[in-house]
Amino acid sequence: MKARLELGDVFAVPLDDTRAGIGQVVATYGQGAFYFAIFDLMVHPDDAINRVDEALAAPLLFLAPSLDARLPVPYLTVIGERPVREGLPLPAHREVDAENFVHVVDFSGRRRRPATDDEARRLQNRRFIAPLRLARAMRATAGLEPWTDSYAALIPDEELSSARLFGTEVGGSARMATDGQTVVHSWVQTGGQPEGPTDGQPADGQSSGQATGPAEDRTDDRPGAQSEHQTGGQATTAGVAWAPEPVRAYRPTAVTREWWDDWHPNTPRRPVVAGAGA
Repeated sequence: MKARLELGDVFAVPLDDTRAGIGQVVATYGQGAFYFAIFDLMVHPDDAINRVDEALAAPLLFLAPSLDARLPVPYLTVIGERPVREGLPLPAHREVDAENFVHVVDFSGRRRRPATDDEARRLQNRRFIAPLRLARAMRATAGLEPWTDSYAALIPDEELSSARLFGTEVGGSARMATDGQTVVHSWVQTGGQPEGPTDGQPADGQSSGQATGPAEDRTDDRPGAQSEHQTGGQATTAGVAWAPEPVRAYRPTAVTREWWDDWHPNTPRRPVVAGAGA
């Protein structure tokens, strides 16, 4: 039996004696994190292995990242392996850098760009969940326990997917497609080292960390810069929604002395009890 989950693994999520959901590992993040997809089909637990293909063709119900990789994983039973279907709305996420600027980051963490105001408001931070949360969300969908607002974050949003905000990755090249125009996405600077794919260069195998593709095939990730792809000496501009200026995250700050002066006078003091400690 394998020791860890792998991309493409299909699993069952038992809900009770008569119902189980089916999900799949559909993407990876870093070295030990996965994106779990749950499909909108309930099956009998004893029949789950025979209905894998039917379940994987059903509409997507939940999609979320999880750090649980070692087997056995609580609440999940691996029942097979299948290719991951194309077109799943893998999410983009929101990240704030050390200078408080907001960035859009794709599901893999390899592509990023400055966020627009709308993206900064709507995107969520990447939050890893336990398989138990997926199981409980499925139980709530089946009416076995109350639905809570926290489960709504597990529902995929096509408008905020990596494919919508960055384009799709084809043949190792990360391409941005907007309004029918296509442009090769640039290498991005993370921690002082460029990473991410260039045209014709898969991310795998780039051991040196140096961009080897032609310079004109890289876009400019600076805020307000236009993306250009040189073709035959002519530059074509893609209609990518780059942020006109860096968007700062809202982080209220307070000077310690000001905070204390505001808090102290309004704080009720503990009553003195006569004879206490006598």
